[in-house]
Amino acid sequence: MLEALAGNLTWLKFPLALATSLLSVAVLFRVQGRAFEAAFLRNAVVGITLAKLLGCVIVYALAPMDGLGSDAQRHYLPQALRVLDGEIPHRDFTTSYGPLFPYLIAPGLLVWRSVGSIVFTMLLVEAATIAIYALRSRRSGFSGHWRVAFLYVSSPISWYWVGAVGTNSVVIACFAMLGLALADVRRDVASGVAAALGLLLSKITMILAWPAVLLFQRRGILSRGIPVAVVLAAAAALARVDVDVTARAVDYEFRATSGNLWFLLSMLGRFELNSAAVKQLSMASLLVAAAPVCLFFLVGRVRDGRGGFDSSAALLSVVNLIFMVLSYKTYPWYWAGFLVFTLHTLLADGTLRLRPLIPLMFLGAVTQLEPRLWMLVRSSQPGLLSSTGGLLFALDVAMLVAILYWAVLCLRRARL
Repeated sequence: MLEALAGNLTWLKFPLALATSLLSVAVLFRVQGRAFEAAFLRNAVVGITLAKLLGCVIVYALAPMDGLGSDAQRHYLPQALRVLDGEIPHRDFTTSYGPLFPYLIAPGLLVWRSVGSIVFTMLLVEAATIAIYALRSRRSGFSGHWRVAFLYVSSPISWYWVGAVGTNSVVIACFAMLGLALADVRRDVASGVAAALGLLLSKITMILAWPAVLLFQRRGILSRGIPVAVVLAAAAALARVDVDVTARAVDYEFRATSGNLWFLLSMLGRFELNSAAVKQLSMASLLVAAAPVCLFFLVGRVRDGRGGFDSSAALLSVVNLIFMVLSYKTYPWYWAGFLVFTLHTLLADGTLRLRPLIPLMFLGAVTQLEPRLWMLVRSSQPGLLSSTGGLLFALDVAMLVAILYWAVLCLRRARL
């Protein structure tokens, strides 16, 4: 354990993540049912968001944090600078992100040429996500949205992976939220456009949100699907002129991670995790597990006419939770792309219970510790009986149990 805390400021990040994970839930239970609860939580969400924005400017202006080695530093920044120099993504350079993603962060770099500018942009996207969610909830009369927003913005998954590192997973959450909110007010074509833009402006994991948007309700399925189909057709056409937006995802080297079923099996069976066979099994298992869920959801929409924001948010959560279990590559910052929907699903009935929030506290507490342990294991490959390997294995077992527990709760909600 001491070895794990030694590098990358983990000795500081882990206690902060643990404290904020526990404190946020404790505060929520402390203020629940009080006359000032809604005002307190609203002010807390606004205050925390502003503090993140201010903290980003201060930290990156005074200390560039080059040692983080984040994707924003290693990938987002150089690719956006190449776009500013006139190059075109997927034609002049390969990228794992949507063809429009560098253009999303480029304007900020014209003002402040720093990784901090990218983090600031991602924080603005996160704030937009919360604002869309709050407006939709107020219109629908759901009074628990400030509970959801407070738990999200105070979670280390938000303040570390978005506020400190600047992951672009939050772009997925923003366009998924926009797509569901537009479908909720019967703006079906605009909803489909939002889903399509989410892919162009983020990365391929945006497709995990598409079933929830497209199958929002029976009415308008075709209208929501047309923009998505247009984008897919355009991607196919671009591939014929050497602008292949799928090449990086298809041909990318096998960079398996911990935090999923395949890693646990590799620890037990001692097989090579970074192999084509594991990638193929992972993709096949995802299809086998997620397709019936989406089909069941579709049948309910068509046959019974059910639909709405709550069940669609639950479906989005289920699909992403299945992905986190069965994908061979599951980084902890992927949670920023769907956590707000999962929290909404857990709190949608207006009842505040501790048991469904225990996974939130645990996942938030270990969100930076778990990948740190993985880096140690990957570099030295210790056995399951070693202290580092055993601790990582135990954490990942607990993570998968938490994810499966949430998946069951969200699946029940998706059926409503």
